[in-house]
Amino acid sequence: MIILCYGPPKTASSAAFSMMRALVRRHMKQIGGRVAKPDHIGRRYADGLFVTVADLPETIDTLLNDPDMASPELAVFVKTHAGPSPQALEAVRDGRIRLLISHRHPADSALSLIDSSRKISEGTAVKTLDEVTHQIAWSDRMLRQWAEGGPNLMIDFVSMATRPYEVGARINAFLDLGLTPEQVHEEIDRLEADKTRYGKFNKGKVDRRNDEMSPDEIARLEQVAPYMTELYVANPL
Repeated sequence: MIILCYGPPKTASSAAFSMMRALVRRHMKQIGGRVAKPDHIGRRYADGLFVTVADLPETIDTLLNDPDMASPELAVFVKTHAGPSPQALEAVRDGRIRLLISHRHPADSALSLIDSSRKISEGTAVKTLDEVTHQIAWSDRMLRQWAEGGPNLMIDFVSMATRPYEVGARINAFLDLGLTPEQVHEEIDRLEADKTRYGKFNKGKVDRRNDEMSPDEIARLEQVAPYMTELYVANPL
């Protein structure tokens, strides 16, 4: 079983991935299954998370060509910001890949991208709004390709920040893990207590764009990322 988390940067994709991984590990422990670390692909890999190479489509395709990946007692976790290959989309449609997708309002993602570049700039220029707008436009196209390619579970940033137990219950149901509500709560409580396992997800202010952007800037980002905007509007807050 390959579980793949796709999300544009700064959409809580790392947090959603960490939550999914914790719940699947609990399931595998109960059924006597195992989590695979496919070192045979010959690339960097750490604790069930592709560090960089999951953004190369051939990495996922290599896993799909491994017959062991079809076993329900084996789990492999993949997190990527890249677009899908045709083989990956075919695997989503026929159930060989179980796909989770994170999303967020594009203007809020833009602000977080600028913040991130400021933290790691080390004297170099901070990304401008124009630069991150181009990045978000590309991510919007990739998001649509994954989302329209086959069955998936959509996870929005606001729910991750404010209703994590609800998200955990949805992941449990989507992946047919069979965990009890109490078990789901236990795993999420562990994540909440250990920030190193929960990625660098910041549960700070949601919908920050309204205080930090002009209406014209927000409208521009909504225009270049229509699918992210559509998902945000359709999601009950």
